[in-house]
Amino acid sequence: MERTPDGSWGDPLLLVRGMAEPSWSPDGRSLAVCGGGALATVSLDGGDPRIVYEPEPGSDDPNPDGSLWDPDGDTLYFKSHDGAGLAALWSIPASGGRPRLLVQFDDPMRQSTRDDFATDGTRFYFAIEDRQSDIWVMDVEQ
Repeated sequence: MERTPDGSWGDPLLLVRGMAEPSWSPDGRSLAVCGGGALATVSLDGGDPRIVYEPEPGSDDPNPDGSLWDPDGDTLYFKSHDGAGLAALWSIPASGGRPRLLVQFDDPMRQSTRDDFATDGTRFYFAIEDRQSDIWVMDVEQ
């Protein structure tokens, strides 16, 4: 959506359909989005999404669930969850290529199940669940 010369807002512009988890590039001229198992970038100038990474069908390649740009704009990070629900964080050049595993959450009792996370370029910030519960026993009196 852009401002018109009279200061009002124009009509919204659909950039991409069927993708989610958008993340603005540091220069503000494109978005990283996930959808259908792929990680793509979308230019605000329009055009089709550019696939940065797509897992090989039938492989154990990670499926991007959420993505973020590195502050330098040269790297994308994404989070994935395997079939058992275990999370991992990956990096990939914004120009494309093979993802590199950065962090594997291998404790099933302490998982990061949400797709969102944050980075400042040196650290990652994310929520961890602590899956535990208490069991209580009581006598029922009548």
